[in-house]
Formats: sequence, structure tokens, C-alpha cells
Amino acid sequence: MLERLVILSVPHPANMGRQLKAAPQNSNYARNFQKEGSENSLTADGLASMVSGSHPEMKAKYLEAFNRSSFAAMMNYYRANYPAAPDPNAPAPTFPKINVPVLVIHGMKDTALLSMGHDDTWDQVAKDTSLLMVPDAGHFVQHDAATLVNGTIRAWLDLHPVK
Repeated sequence: MLERLVILSVPHPANMGRQLKAAPQNSNYARNFQKEGSENSLTADGLASMVSGSHPEMKAKYLEAFNRSSFAAMMNYYRANYPAAPDPNAPAPTFPKINVPVLVIHGMKDTALLSMGHDDTWDQVAKDTSLLMVPDAGHFVQHDAATLVNGTIRAWLDLHPVK
């Protein structure tokens, strides 16, 4: 199904429990997203402002896209996929190894998901694993360091051509 995998900001599921234990308060936004009706508190303007920063041209593009979007669908992603708070007595989950090359890019100023969540990512992958940690970027690393992120992805994809 996959020949290459690029991940921005989110740790491997095997490491997510460690991430949640280390900073459970950082996941409050996701817990709020999981609540029934959470989509009712979202607006296109609010979301566009959050992800575009102070770039008016980008905000206009996001605003247009969010006005065509389903906020309920966005929240359903968190309802279906964001893990429950870890049970301290439960064994750590195991997953099959990812059998394709992986590139992980993370902003070190991300306050939602900490960089330590990527520790040992390479133990979950059977192929080469590349990590780029961007010191001055936050959770939206693709916006905070767009040139670096885009250039890194392009170069990495060129090194890992589709067969």
C-alpha cells in the first residue's frame, strides 16, 4: 500500500502513550475535540487564523477551504483515532514494523506533541528512518518552516523514488 511515508509532528502510535504520560495536559485540545458537539465551537475564521499565523494571503486560502469543510468530520477524526489516556498498568502496545522508508519532521516548539514522542521511532521501522527536528517551528511545522520542510520532503522523495 505504501512505498514511502512522510510524517509531520505526530509520533508513532507505539510512542504516543509515552507522549501522553509525559505531558497529559498538552492533549486537552484533542480531548475537547473528542467531545460530542465540539465542532459547534469552531469557525472557519478561527481555524484559518490558527493555522495561517500572520500571513493574510494564506489565511484567505484557508478561510475559503474551511468554509467548504465539515467541522464534524474534522472532529470525528479525533473521536476515531486519538488514543484514550494510557492505563499505567497496561502493557505498551505493539505494532507491526513499518516496512517502507520513513521521514519524520517535527517542530521543537510544538506544545501539543513534544519532540520526545519521536524517541525510538526508528525501532518501529524496518527500513531507513530520517528525522528532521526544526528548532524554531511549532505544531504547524509545514507553515513555520515551509521552505525547509518542502525542500527536505522533495529531496527525501528524490532519494526514495517510487519503484
